[in-house]
Amino acid sequence: MHCWGDEWFKKNGNDLYEAISWIENELRKNKMRVCGKEKWGTYRDEYLCWWDGSLTQLLSGPNKYMRPPYHTSKKEWIANLQEKFWDFVYWRIDSGWTREMMREKDTERLGQLIHERFSDKDGNPVERGLRAKVMKTKFYKRYCQRRKDAYNKVFQQACKKWPHIVDELIVDVDGWEWIKPCKWGDVDGTAIHKKYWKVLEKETKA
Repeated sequence: MHCWGDEWFKKNGNDLYEAISWIENELRKNKMRVCGKEKWGTYRDEYLCWWDGSLTQLLSGPNKYMRPPYHTSKKEWIANLQEKFWDFVYWRIDSGWTREMMREKDTERLGQLIHERFSDKDGNPVERGLRAKVMKTKFYKRYCQRRKDAYNKVFQQACKKWPHIVDELIVDVDGWEWIKPCKWGDVDGTAIHKKYWKVLEKETKA
């Protein structure tokens, strides 16, 4: 939308950076993991997620990005125990792998086991593990809706604080559909998105 060094940036660049920092801090307070940046004068939240229903994230903390352990012990035998524990939690409990899959060293055979484990008799994908079960519950769906509501609230508040850069804050974010007029503000993410993005229709063969 804007080029670095142009008149818009000279006038509004500092406000944009301040708004991005404020938004990300507020999202993190609401248990959302986010990592974004300014790009062409807009805010892009390139990484946005929250608890995925896994035991791994519950045990390791809400703002971690990679599979634990994050700080292994200097003692080798303790470090090995840490690795085995988190492998078991991440792969066996959360992801639904079998012990045979976890022990398999041959990549071709492992691929076969994965296909068999995560496919039904017709070859359709099947989800396994605790994470998949939790994500299907009403509790988790309500949890996700609360996160979306919090996302909307943060952006509505940001748009009130920086009303001169509303489009720049909304147009490139992943959750633009969650930004809807509500008690916190009247910004419509869908309307802003449609102003700048064109939907490409799929070609149909005759």
